[in-house]
Amino acid sequence: MHIAVDFRETASGIVKKLSLHGVAVELKHLDHGDYLINDTVTIERKTGKDFLVSIIDSRLFNQIVVLKRKCCKPLILIEGNPFKTDLCMNDSSIRGAILSIQSVWYIPVVYSRSKEETKNILITLAKQTGGQQEELVL
Repeated sequence: MHIAVDFRETASGIVKKLSLHGVAVELKHLDHGDYLINDTVTIERKTGKDFLVSIIDSRLFNQIVVLKRKCCKPLILIEGNPFKTDLCMNDSSIRGAILSIQSVWYIPVVYSRSKEETKNILITLAKQTGGQQEELVL
C-alpha cells in the first residue's frame, strides 16, 4: 500500500492520521492532485468551503481539466458539506458544478464528513487498488 501526499496537505492533519494508522506515507510535490494512491488514483481533496472558493476563483474547472488529461484515475473528494458553509452561494450553482464534474467530465466525486472519514476512504482505496486485501465476508 503506497500513498504519496503533496507536501501542502500536511497542514490538514490527514497525513498524521494515516501515519498513526500505520500507513507509510511519502510526502512530496505532486504535479496534480493532493494524494496519489498506489500510483493509480489521483485525489483532489477539497473542504466544503474550499470547493466553493475554487468555483468562485475559477480554479476548480482548471484543476478538473488537468486531472482529466494528466491522471489515469482522477477523483474529487469533498470533505464537509459544501451546501453548509459561511459562504453565500446558490445551491443550484454548487449542484451544477458537482453534476458537471461527474456527468460531463466523468470524474467521480466522493464525500467525506470528517478528516477521520477521509483517512478511511484513502486507506480503502489503497487496499482496493493493489494494497493489502481484506477478506470479504458475505
